[in-house]
Amino acid sequence: MQKNKLDWHKEANILNGIAGVYFEERNYKKAREIAYKCYTTATSNKDSSLSYTCALDMALIANKEKKFNEAIKYIKEAQTYEKRNYKKRSRSLAVEAETMFLQKKYDNVINIAEELLNDKYADKDNKSIVLIYLINIYTERKEYLKAYNCIKQAEDQTGLKNKPYLFESVAKLYKATGNYRHALNYMDSVIVYNDSITTVTNRQLTENSKIKIEIMKFKADMDKQLARMQQRHYTLILVMCILVLLITIAVIMMRNQRIKSRNQHKMMELQLEKEQHEKRLAEEQAKSVEMEAHYRQEIMKHSLEQKQKELSITNMFISSRNELIGDLLKHLTDIKEVQGITGVQTLVQHLKQLLKTSNERDNFIINFESANPDFIRTLKEMHPDLSSSDIRFLSYIRMNMSTKDIASLTNINPESCKRRKIRISKKLGIESSAELYNYIIKM
Repeated sequence: MQKNKLDWHKEANILNGIAGVYFEERNYKKAREIAYKCYTTATSNKDSSLSYTCALDMALIANKEKKFNEAIKYIKEAQTYEKRNYKKRSRSLAVEAETMFLQKKYDNVINIAEELLNDKYADKDNKSIVLIYLINIYTERKEYLKAYNCIKQAEDQTGLKNKPYLFESVAKLYKATGNYRHALNYMDSVIVYNDSITTVTNRQLTENSKIKIEIMKFKADMDKQLARMQQRHYTLILVMCILVLLITIAVIMMRNQRIKSRNQHKMMELQLEKEQHEKRLAEEQAKSVEMEAHYRQEIMKHSLEQKQKELSITNMFISSRNELIGDLLKHLTDIKEVQGITGVQTLVQHLKQLLKTSNERDNFIINFESANPDFIRTLKEMHPDLSSSDIRFLSYIRMNMSTKDIASLTNINPESCKRRKIRISKKLGIESSAELYNYIIKM
């Protein structure tokens, strides 16, 4: 009985980990399916600690699916397991605050935040998330002073995971109050922290956790199959030994040539059956190896697709940011009344400097090489006369970015971008720039 208890608890923890991976990947349907199985296992075995965790996980999934009544039901159930555990209380309050915030029930969020922030046993992560909600609420209500008062407290409580949400909320606040310079600074911070979280959390937690969990599950299945195959193998050997013994006894007793022929014929049939069985075993082993290779290939494919997606999102954000800065510069230069103001000129210079910054481009090359291994190396080997800016330009084309987006990222106008495309095509020995994309994709 103790072994069964350990087995179901181990299985439940594995299911909970798999559900967490799908939740991070925003596959909420699959996360719900696995989390519910873990939840029913925990409740049926009357494990209050695991039941509490699973109930809150189900509430978080319900929030993502906008099933708020269901989320409230799971939160209330989780609160029945809290007893006198104050840390558990702070987590359920944080999940309840999220449910109320998503429904725009801001007064309820403020009441929950007051209780949570005054709780000395509450975790910093739980406090930080409700402070972020308060900043967004007060910004939307145009109560800017209250929003600003929450920023300092939120910065002290917020860890790395929630930093991007905090900076995004603060950027919205500065934008709403007309402080565009600070808004841009905080949006830049969002990019930096998102890159850190993507590199550390996504790569180490999402990929490694999923691989380890799935391999653990795959290994368990393979161990079961191997045990069954060994059992069948031992049974077959035993049967064969018995048959051989019976045949030998029959040969000795009958001493008849005819019986010997029949026994020899039976021996041939048994040998053929053995060879067929060994062939089937070999085929099953080959299928198992093929399945494992296919599984690893799918994991690598998923990893590359994820990197491509992250790279595209980052580039689109940088392009949008550059367009916004360009628009601001145009408006500021068109207003004659502010031409002589020193503060405005300083702001213009600062914005122009932001457009010239190359850190994003350098990061782009690093991330692009990670998502497209060997492409840049092959390009340099085939065309050694290409400059680094030419290689970056061809990388944008490989990502199927429009001429407008490439022009924004490289800080040139679309016409100059078209001319540069024609010039690079000639360098590569391509007659028409329209064929450049196909040439790059086939490389």
